Amino acid sequence: PITEHTDAIVRLALSQDQSFFVTASHDGTSRVFELRQIEESVGDLRSCVAYAGHSSADNQSSSVRINDVAMIENSHSVATGASNGSVHVWRVDQVSSKRSSLPGGDSSNPSSSSPTRYHDQSRVSGSSVIRTIHPREGEVLAVSHFNTDTASILVFATQKGTIHSWDLRCASEPFAINLRPELGYLTSMTVGHDRNWMCAGTNRGCLALWDVRYQKIVRLWQHSSAAPISRLATSFTSLRRDKSSGGEARPHVFMGCGQNEASVFDILQGTCKQCFRVLGSDFCYVDQTALPPQYVSLPRLHEIPIPSHSQRPVFSGAGAFDCLAYNNRLPPPEPRIMSLIGRVGSNGQNFLLTGGSDCCIRYWNLSSPSKCYTMSG
Repeated sequence: PITEHTDAIVRLALSQDQSFFVTASHDGTSRVFELRQIEESVGDLRSCVAYAGHSSADNQSSSVRINDVAMIENSHSVATGASNGSVHVWRVDQVSSKRSSLPGGDSSNPSSSSPTRYHDQSRVSGSSVIRTIHPREGEVLAVSHFNTDTASILVFATQKGTIHSWDLRCASEPFAINLRPELGYLTSMTVGHDRNWMCAGTNRGCLALWDVRYQKIVRLWQHSSAAPISRLATSFTSLRRDKSSGGEARPHVFMGCGQNEASVFDILQGTCKQCFRVLGSDFCYVDQTALPPQYVSLPRLHEIPIPSHSQRPVFSGAGAFDCLAYNNRLPPPEPRIMSLIGRVGSNGQNFLLTGGSDCCIRYWNLSSPSKCYTMSG
């Protein structure tokens, strides 16, 4: 088990070559774990690199929290955002580590045949800082990265409601998006498959769809629970169980919102296609027909009209929030989804992996709900 962090682990990021993963923790550090250790550690997983640059940059105490982590595409570089308003991009250095002998092989005979494993080729050796930035707009709450034909763009959201972009190739800011303050502060964001749109979720359960090309909000919803949206991810595919799309690939958003709830939404229609929930201990052996409505009903996205004038508040005049739970500032439900990752494809092997504040990792099968189970915890 991972026991090196002294506070909550809030995010995980996996390298594209799947050689290591990086954690983000409220103890002010990010740690790098090599996946090869899973087969060698016998259950005692140890980090090979600990990055504490956010705390040491300004001689700050360990009260600095790392709120999010993202991998830089096509590299071994990592972006982290912290509570002191800083964004760091740092590289995980690897070195060749070809072993002289392997189990079952003769080290004295170079020509002896022995199996070659990936982790015999490289090991994580350390880290080096590439760039840092201090937006001075409060905490950095979320970070993400994507490549275009001409730029390598890092996007990060601050506590004051601005989504900044940062071109890592020239240190310029291609665009900046301001989130309306009445929607709440941003809690998660994700970039679409084609890099032309992004979704942002807030602590008031609002989901905003942005056109990145024009920096314009095009759709706005609020989750029926009005609970904070803790995690978002996107996929462009067709769901096997969704008959309404006729097998056509569509953009979907995976959302962690509510009490241990993971949902799949069609972003074009704003409708929920699938929802997975964890029942409380009081309902584990209750017949499905006797469950309370909140356990069996699908969540909904209430569409909010967008004002024609950019300076006009969302809830002015017509009272767009009158039918919603706008005035109820709900605390984050416990337990809740803290991170999610999944695989959705045309072959039907579709699943989600979620990690929650209840210290459980769960497997959700999108094709066969009866095959869902708790992996750890």
